[in-house]
Amino acid sequence: MRLRALSKKMAAPARKGQKCTFRLYRVVLRAKRRDIILLMPKQHAKNQQHIPESIDKSVAIADVPVKITFLHGDEKLQEYEDIIDLTFDTKTAAGKELGKRMAILTMREGLATEEALFKIASDEIHTHAAAMLQTMTHTDILKRAAGHEVHLRVLRNGDITYRMPMKE
Repeated sequence: MRLRALSKKMAAPARKGQKCTFRLYRVVLRAKRRDIILLMPKQHAKNQQHIPESIDKSVAIADVPVKITFLHGDEKLQEYEDIIDLTFDTKTAAGKELGKRMAILTMREGLATEEALFKIASDEIHTHAAAMLQTMTHTDILKRAAGHEVHLRVLRNGDITYRMPMKE
């Protein structure tokens, strides 16, 4: 009888995850059996922006502004600004390749979205540099650099904008 009175009046000295019992006027603490239950956190719906039905959701375009400079040593041969359109499309092979490349750069290499977009745009410029130089073949600028190396430098030039085209 006295033990019950003690257990009701005194706060149990047990810690979280332990069970407290009284035996022969001494306190015995032993661990409770606990089953591990993994609870999935509740996923709250994000406030998604409603996209009208007239917009083609399979295509997204990123406009990457760049400054392209052709250099001969330290001399600038030509410098101009351009906007590179990166078209991510789920219906074309080129659009799917851009999506895969974007995923690799952001997830595996850890680049930010804008850094990855700029890297893709600058790589496209480097692959098409020969075609750009062909347009300059008959200019005095390129004649001065004849027989020497011409370097290409690509720099960011503003904020990247995103757009989605209308359905046809």
